[in-house]
Amino acid sequence: MKLRSSVSLLMFSLPLFAPLSLGLMSQLPAVAQVSVPVTPPAGADTAKAEIPASPTAFAAFTTQAAQKLKLHQAQVALDDATLALAIASKIMENGEQPTAEFNKTLALAYRTRAAAQIEIVPRESAMKDFMAALKLEPQDVDTLAALAIAKSESGYFGGEKDVAAALAINPRSPAALTARGALLMKKGTHFQADDATRAATLDYDAAIASDPKYAPAYFYRSKVRSLVEDKEGSLADLDKAIELDPNFIKYYEERIYRESKDPVAVLADYGHIIALAPNNAERYLDRTRFLARQPKPDDQLLASDYEKAITLTLADIKADTGVNPYRLASFRSTLGTALTGRGELRLRRNELDTALLDFDMALKIYAKDQSATAGRARILIGKGQAQNAVAEIYGVMPKAREIAIPGAIKKGLAARGAAFLALKQWQEALVDLNAAIKDDSLIALGTEHISQDAELYFNRALAYNGLHQSDKALDNFNVAAKLNPGYITQIKIMPYGNKLVPRIPNKDDIVDTSNSAVAHKLLGNEWRTAKDADKALAEFNKAIEVDANYADAYNNRAAIYRVTNKPELALADFDKAVELAPTRAMFIYNRGNFHRTEGRMAQSIADLQKAVLLDPKDDLIMEALGSSQQAAGQFAAAEVSYRTELKASTTDATKRIAQIHIIVVRACQNIRPTDVEAALILGGDKEELKSIQLLCAEQLKSTPDIAALVALNQMIQRKQDMG
Repeated sequence: MKLRSSVSLLMFSLPLFAPLSLGLMSQLPAVAQVSVPVTPPAGADTAKAEIPASPTAFAAFTTQAAQKLKLHQAQVALDDATLALAIASKIMENGEQPTAEFNKTLALAYRTRAAAQIEIVPRESAMKDFMAALKLEPQDVDTLAALAIAKSESGYFGGEKDVAAALAINPRSPAALTARGALLMKKGTHFQADDATRAATLDYDAAIASDPKYAPAYFYRSKVRSLVEDKEGSLADLDKAIELDPNFIKYYEERIYRESKDPVAVLADYGHIIALAPNNAERYLDRTRFLARQPKPDDQLLASDYEKAITLTLADIKADTGVNPYRLASFRSTLGTALTGRGELRLRRNELDTALLDFDMALKIYAKDQSATAGRARILIGKGQAQNAVAEIYGVMPKAREIAIPGAIKKGLAARGAAFLALKQWQEALVDLNAAIKDDSLIALGTEHISQDAELYFNRALAYNGLHQSDKALDNFNVAAKLNPGYITQIKIMPYGNKLVPRIPNKDDIVDTSNSAVAHKLLGNEWRTAKDADKALAEFNKAIEVDANYADAYNNRAAIYRVTNKPELALADFDKAVELAPTRAMFIYNRGNFHRTEGRMAQSIADLQKAVLLDPKDDLIMEALGSSQQAAGQFAAAEVSYRTELKASTTDATKRIAQIHIIVVRACQNIRPTDVEAALILGGDKEELKSIQLLCAEQLKSTPDIAALVALNQMIQRKQDMG
């Protein structure tokens, strides 16, 4: 059992240390009033560059830092605590002996800076600050508990000893009990998970019993309850933690993770987060990522969030002092992401010129940005410059996984696949689209881990259609239509079969088909896959009630009548489907197959020959035609059909099947297998040999005197007898 890592284990609220009173401040040692030339940490107010090195200033900044941390304003708390420690260092450089009260304030400053670092991003330096605080106050239980967690997360040993020491001082300490539970769960991700879960739960229960208002205990217990699939209890604990500490963003982030399938609840929590950090561009981008994944995203809110993120980040870049190059790099990355996101929104709205500007600006920030390049490529495809689009994407992603950025890879692969479609390079498009769907599946939210991008499946349907793999094309089209009914409007019935016309979808294609014949047909397909014939039949009936000229519904209903042993009704529906869509090769193929199973070989052959004319490269149709011709005793014609099937086959498995059909039908013409053909037959496994024997046996019933067929059967029998 693994503990989910969406929220770090280092999420303890800073224990509420009593801030120093003005009276206590006045008792701090009097030292010379000198200015400290402090270099403010990144993000700090530059007006504090000259700070008086006085006990009063030291105590004030420390207290202010602790108060800000209580409100989970971690960056401000970190800045103030860092300034306080710089002042303390200057005071001690003057040679004054620190008093007990000074050391108490100094310990608070170290604890505050450590806890602030943990809230922003867990760092090894936080552990050092906790250890510095413990040197000053070795009996502080809360610091011991926090140090235990910091050691564990930084890969150091000794956390269990720190927790034990804390509990020896105060066995009912909620911080120490919660820390022990967290350490047990971390250990339990690898060893004795069930035992660890039970023991951790007991610790969290004890922490809550000791202090019913200690929010971290509820938070950690919610994680354990989630692991044991107690969703209701888990959310109740999270709600309680937020009620007790409504300013801690990480609690809301965890609840978003738990409620990822409830868009209303998720958006409400994003609203809380943004209210707590209204000047943090990343918070707006987090919400855009969620909105962009929705079937019908709120474009107005998306646009507003992108604008806010861009405005805030530009202000951050302008105000940056340049002291921390990593911070500036982070701002630039945020700006590039926001520009690309806004470009994708504008592209979806068909605002191509402004979208192109956004993508170009994003690429100036990072020339290898795959998402921005993918967006540019889509615009180029729309302008008829597909070859340029392919070249640009190869420039940033020559190999499918050269740069492992989840999501960006998918966009690059999807755009390159679309470009190959426009160039009618079907196989190249299929390779990219398969990889894009796989990449999208890896980053999908929830437990299903399947891609929810309808466009990927629709484009893969186009690729399969171009490769004349009709069944796979229609399967992918059905998935696309299920995810986004707007794609239903994009299937075009052309002469010589069902040809799908590649084009970039736009908002005009999106239609509501919740009560349409197509929707009922798609639902019927689902019930048919689930082998529930009655429910499938009911949906196909509804589809025909809505649209009496919907050929697909008749074809699919015929298949249900066929498996439920109602041949007359099946034939009537097959006839109706062909009447309504006489150029759909698959409908004629289905009727031809049905005729064969009913023993009507002449009608079967006639239908399958028509289907071949409509789709001459479909190996499945050629195989069916050969089987009907062979059953009718037309062995020479069947051999021609099987050889055509062999040429049309695209996989080794289907080619082998075609070769075996050829050998059997040649034996039916009294032509003995060559050595090469015999080797092919005898190289099969037991199940394949049995299948060939059945073919021979069926043929021997109608033509029992064919010597070559008998010899072939005997050859296989000897192979089986030899093991």
